[in-house]
Amino acid sequence: MNSSLHYDFVRFGQLLVAYVGNDWSEAAVTSNIESMRGQPEVFFSRPWATLWIDVGLSAGQDILEAIAGNSFWALENGLAARAFVLSSSPKAKSQIDEALSRASQVPTRYFTSVPDAVAWLQEMGIDTHYAQES
Repeated sequence: MNSSLHYDFVRFGQLLVAYVGNDWSEAAVTSNIESMRGQPEVFFSRPWATLWIDVGLSAGQDILEAIAGNSFWALENGLAARAFVLSSSPKAKSQIDEALSRASQVPTRYFTSVPDAVAWLQEMGIDTHYAQES
């Protein structure tokens, strides 16, 4: 976990899980994107998905736009679905929707629990190898 930038990536099968803290900055997003792009190329040999957990939006819309810009790279490299587990207000969903609208061809859902998000991703055909815990 990169505690100064408040994010961490973990891979389960074809699922890239991003644990995201509340204090995002432009430096954090840049580092996050570089980390995502640094995943082994074998990861992209099949359709894959992202699961974003505890997305904090205190940094504002410009940070979400940077993440959204990375969505085009992800699409070109096989991104098939993305799920968000939000513990914040309904405003978070609308902010994410607005930022990601340009890459809307990727199925996107919002959840309040990780097991529900993982179950949906599995229904979408994503190999998660994820041990569901409550």
